[in-house]
Amino acid sequence: MTLLTSEHPTAKTQRKIPLCAVLVVPFVIQIFMAVGLTGWLSLRNGQKHVHDMAIQLKNQATAHIRQQLTTYMETPQIVAQINADAVSLNELNLQDSSSLERHFWHQMQLFKSLCPIAFGSEHGEIRAVDRLADGTLVIRVVDQSTGGKYHTYTTDNHGNRAKLIQVNESFDPRTRPWYKAAVKAGKLTWSEIYPYFSSPSLAISAARPFYDERTGALLGVTNATLSLSQISDFLHDLKIGRSGQTFILERSGDLVASSTAEKPFTLSKEGKNEKRSRLQAIHSGNRLTRLTAQYLIERFGNLSQINRSHQLDFKIDGKRQFLQVTPFVDTQGLNWVIVVVVPEDDFMKQINANTHTTILLCLGALVLATLLGIVTARSISRPILRLSKASSVLAKRAATSDFASSQLDQNVEVESIDELGILAQSFKQMAQQLQESFATLEKTNEALKFSEQRFRLAVDHFPDTFVIYDANRRFQFVNAHGIRIGGLPESSLLGHTDEEIHPPEITNAYLPYLLKAVETRISQTEECTITLATIGQITFVVTYVPLLDERGEIYQILGITHNITEQKLGQEKLQSQHKFLQTVIDSNPNLIFVKDKEGKLVLGNQAFADFLGVNVEHLIGLTDTELHPNEVDAKRFIAQEQEVFATLQQKFISEEPYHTRTGELQWFQTLKKPIFSSDGQVCQVLGVATNITQRKLVEVEIQESLREKEVLLQEIHHRVKNNLQVISSLLDLQSQHIKDQSTLELFRQSCNRIRAMALVHDTLYKFKDFAKINFAEYIEDLSSYLFSAYGVNVENINLELKLEQVALNLNTAIPCGLIINELVSNALKHAFPNQAKGIIYIALHFDEDNHYTLIIRDNGIGLPSNWEVKSVNSLGLKLVDILAKQLEGTLQVNSSLGTEFNLKFGELK
Repeated sequence: MTLLTSEHPTAKTQRKIPLCAVLVVPFVIQIFMAVGLTGWLSLRNGQKHVHDMAIQLKNQATAHIRQQLTTYMETPQIVAQINADAVSLNELNLQDSSSLERHFWHQMQLFKSLCPIAFGSEHGEIRAVDRLADGTLVIRVVDQSTGGKYHTYTTDNHGNRAKLIQVNESFDPRTRPWYKAAVKAGKLTWSEIYPYFSSPSLAISAARPFYDERTGALLGVTNATLSLSQISDFLHDLKIGRSGQTFILERSGDLVASSTAEKPFTLSKEGKNEKRSRLQAIHSGNRLTRLTAQYLIERFGNLSQINRSHQLDFKIDGKRQFLQVTPFVDTQGLNWVIVVVVPEDDFMKQINANTHTTILLCLGALVLATLLGIVTARSISRPILRLSKASSVLAKRAATSDFASSQLDQNVEVESIDELGILAQSFKQMAQQLQESFATLEKTNEALKFSEQRFRLAVDHFPDTFVIYDANRRFQFVNAHGIRIGGLPESSLLGHTDEEIHPPEITNAYLPYLLKAVETRISQTEECTITLATIGQITFVVTYVPLLDERGEIYQILGITHNITEQKLGQEKLQSQHKFLQTVIDSNPNLIFVKDKEGKLVLGNQAFADFLGVNVEHLIGLTDTELHPNEVDAKRFIAQEQEVFATLQQKFISEEPYHTRTGELQWFQTLKKPIFSSDGQVCQVLGVATNITQRKLVEVEIQESLREKEVLLQEIHHRVKNNLQVISSLLDLQSQHIKDQSTLELFRQSCNRIRAMALVHDTLYKFKDFAKINFAEYIEDLSSYLFSAYGVNVENINLELKLEQVALNLNTAIPCGLIINELVSNALKHAFPNQAKGIIYIALHFDEDNHYTLIIRDNGIGLPSNWEVKSVNSLGLKLVDILAKQLEGTLQVNSSLGTEFNLKFGELK
């Protein structure tokens, strides 16, 4: 093995740090820092995990409690409201004690959490259904039947009273807290928390007063009561860590319920009776409850100040306690505070043990890593020292002139470490490569010269100007295109700055961007316009790129100029056309817009922008969701445009509503038409919307006017019908004083005729169409009236009707109705003497020649053989002939089998 040595004699040298120490000490420091950081992070992460887990546990517990409380407290309110609705709908009678008790009994069967449900009257009576400790339902009553005493009955399977099991001397519901609270509030409300009358626990009631609808006097109060012991039972069953607790407070600090076994009240003797008093949380026998309440009073001053959920912590005997306090409020006056407290020790015990183990393991790892580092450093440093000596020898030879021809045989042996062996071999190869590099350097210089020639040839054929500046902005290179348009020889450009070559009116256009590139060392690209003597005015895009050395200093600047004069002229022409088209559509009062497939606006006229309250230039790129304040309107517009894209057909919307930002409703008539691209695809949708709000308002006014006229006509027909009925009634009253039968018959016929005309107006009034009358319904009503008026026995004379659904106007219906009245009346009076049996047949149908045919037929005794309408003296039949002529109809009479009148007529105008 050849050892290379190097001597560097110095009088005095600074003390050097051994390589072994350089390798070992930082390694040990890193391990020490890693171990310390690991232990610290382990402790911090444990504490953070405990804090996060405590918050999560408190949030879950509080959410669970809120959910259960909401369920518990909604039930009494629901029951009280159900009973109030039942009374208001007359489904429940407060005076019917049996019905009331059964109703309460069934409710107690449904709502297991309630005890009791009751109604107390203003007279001191009460009817209640209560639940005993074993779940049995009983009825408690105070009324006149109990002599003012408080009776308790068992119940049967139907909710009725069974057996009297208890009698209390007195009980007045008007003195109970729930009764007073409801009377004071005058509506559904919560009572204060109060002791049960019949059991040793606390309760709260949802109570609602009842008032007489006529006088407004108080009738009584109904209540639905909830035992607070159920809430305490739920809290007791709720697991919060190992020793966490939860309790509920009123804003006064009184306990409502607790997860501990402690009762929320205290007992004291008053004579022979026990008095139950509310327990203040700060006087609780449970230490954690008491100290938590004291902390809350100190923290907030007053529990009424707690208006939102708070995450707190405090210490008891130096131990941290996690605390969450959350308000619980409803609309009926309930105002409580939920408190959840969890000791930190519930979580930290195992974490502290794990942290201690982690620290011990880290210290062991530190010691072991230090020993391994020392051994490893020694095995690495020795071969490196050998390489250092060999490199010193190589450096001395590199300083000689015959370095390229000298033989560099440096062999360094390294044992045991493969990487250092590779390094030694690489060192030997490097020496050989250095010798070869000097031989090829000359060839490289020749190649570089040839490359420069090719670069010059390439850039001289650029269609754009290309220049290279030095660090002082002096020209080093200008290509042929730049020389040609500049009008100056290359010798006049190289070595000079732009200010030295061109006047300010030219350099002012682009020089600021060159200076900015030099100042910021960042590429700059801008658009400029100048006027040159060679080609006139041109517009170009200039780019300056500073080139930086390894120190970040500029050593060259590249400049590229691209002529965009023709492009600018084309853009200006296009902008001019666009401005012209925009002016055309802006002059249109309709709302005009164009949208692409993504629903973005690409064009909108001034009317469209003014309507939306947006500047025209701000419209572009907005979508329907961004433009329109009403979500329903926006979704409808999107669906319409998607339909146009899908069907490739235009869509016309005759009218559609639009809700403005101020909430005003306007109406539009819209046309949406597809715009096709050159390849036949729909690329955009053109929309033209016309505001028809004023037209809609006019239509609404017309409709309102028509409705008013309909009401007026309805009232007129109603009054005409009433007046005709009054006349008929007066004639009927007058006929009661007439003894002559013929005169009496005349009065009856007049009443029938008036009734026939009144029935027309009555049918119009009911038919809701004042131009037409349902004549089939009219015939049914008139014939029924006549049968009743003449006292016809339907077992003797039957009525057969075959009527088509025909609607006649008033001018046709009245004479036609009078004809039916006369002919049916004559048939009833004369066709069936001596109570003979028979049939009266009435038919009405519509012919194809727009004529109506009315047939009235009976199978009675018929008419004489020489009978004619013109020759009879009967006013009624003469009236029939006159009315038939008034209808411009033809009347035919056939008496071969009974009597048949056939009237064919058309509708009068």
